[in-house]
Amino acid sequence: HHILTPDMVQELLAAMPSLLSDSAWWMPLVDHAGKRRTPRSAVEEVLHHIYEADFGGQSTAVIGAEWWFRNTTASAGQDAHWDKDQALLEKESRIRFPEVGTVTYLSSGGTPTLVLDQRFGDDACLKVPGAV
Repeated sequence: HHILTPDMVQELLAAMPSLLSDSAWWMPLVDHAGKRRTPRSAVEEVLHHIYEADFGGQSTAVIGAEWWFRNTTASAGQDAHWDKDQALLEKESRIRFPEVGTVTYLSSGGTPTLVLDQRFGDDACLKVPGAV
């Protein structure tokens, strides 16, 4: 299922080189009054577009989006990790997970994404069905 238009993908690809970083970025979707903010860049336009595709006009608890670009090959690999509020973990030693997550590939290559139905606190071992 393709959510992004070809033009959106091209705009993201054009913006990506200047945004590659080891850090994540945060973008509020709403202002202090709860009104949707106007996108200021191609990335913000795409984040609003994904939000609309997921929720339409429904009211949600989602107030923003964390995003980053990663430029890698499948052979480079990626350590297993859990999406979480890293700043909250470092500041208060509390773990908070996102309400919603999405992974968007801008090419046909890269490290695959694995999503499991485990929760933090379940058995400490990573269980992958069919794995030896």
